[in-house]
Amino acid sequence: MSADPVTVPSETLVEDVADTTPVEQSASSTPAPEEPASPSHRSQQPLFDTRQLLTFSTLAQTGSFTQTARELHVSQSAVSHAIGDLERKVGCRLFERTSRRVLLTLAGEQLLHHAGKISAEMAVAYESLQSLRNWGQIQLRISAPASICDGLLPQCLHQVRRSYPHARISIGVADRRESLAELGAGRVDVAVCPGSEPDERFDRIPLFNDELVFVMAPSHPWASSPPTDPAVIGAEPLLTYRRQTYTWQLIQNHFTADGIHPTIALDCDSVVTIREMARLGMGVAVLARWAITAEVAAGHLAWAPLGTRPLVRKWAAFSLRTRRLSLAQTLFIEQLRRTALDRLATS
Repeated sequence: MSADPVTVPSETLVEDVADTTPVEQSASSTPAPEEPASPSHRSQQPLFDTRQLLTFSTLAQTGSFTQTARELHVSQSAVSHAIGDLERKVGCRLFERTSRRVLLTLAGEQLLHHAGKISAEMAVAYESLQSLRNWGQIQLRISAPASICDGLLPQCLHQVRRSYPHARISIGVADRRESLAELGAGRVDVAVCPGSEPDERFDRIPLFNDELVFVMAPSHPWASSPPTDPAVIGAEPLLTYRRQTYTWQLIQNHFTADGIHPTIALDCDSVVTIREMARLGMGVAVLARWAITAEVAAGHLAWAPLGTRPLVRKWAAFSLRTRRLSLAQTLFIEQLRRTALDRLATS
């Protein structure tokens, strides 16, 4: 059953000073009836006015016409008219008035759910336009772990720069959790992370898989005789990734499944530091094979399997599901995949 729109008693309203466009009347004292809009004409009309949606969302939050008017810097009557027009447009009541508050109806709750998505999309559109406010400028904001930043991004971005010489590139060094948080907040465009766990907020684009191995000085006994005994492995000083990272969690789960209780000598974000300390014989590192290719070829490092089973990471590029990737961002992802596969082929 159709219900009347919400109105506010006239004695509680101040004069409506909102900008309105008068409807033109004919010279006759009785206006001519309007012609029904054709389907094609209706399809060209906006379904919702953004100012009405803003008023609706604010009123739903405050539960007060007075507070809504104060927050939006308009009159109470402007708020009342906006809500009334919106209710007439959707054909149902969106609010119920009580003696103390204005409460959402079931239809109002449903519209509020969609209004939040509309506002988020508009914010994304605005941010995208702001990033291009300077003519010819393209933005590429990346978040990735230190190993990717140090080992793969320079060559990858060198190729991207050839196609987009004026692109503005920014790189944040972060682990999976921090990278996805930055992506979810809209502060980066692409997050490069290990892991295949689904997340409904993001699109996941597979990049490559890599194997983690023990890395040591060539003179270390494990270089010629890879260890399999959990007790032997657990007794060796271990140089590894920071223990709050996703990769360390993979390593720890792998060791736990094999009954290995590691002795951590160093946990660090810097692959370069871990690699150098392993070269100097300060312990055995756990790193990706592709990250030590040059050092192994030069005879500075050696590697051995990580126990009796391989440990493989699955890398991917993540992007917001609600935001379409630009051509530059798409090129970056594809170039990163190629760079990584080239490196893996030689490791």
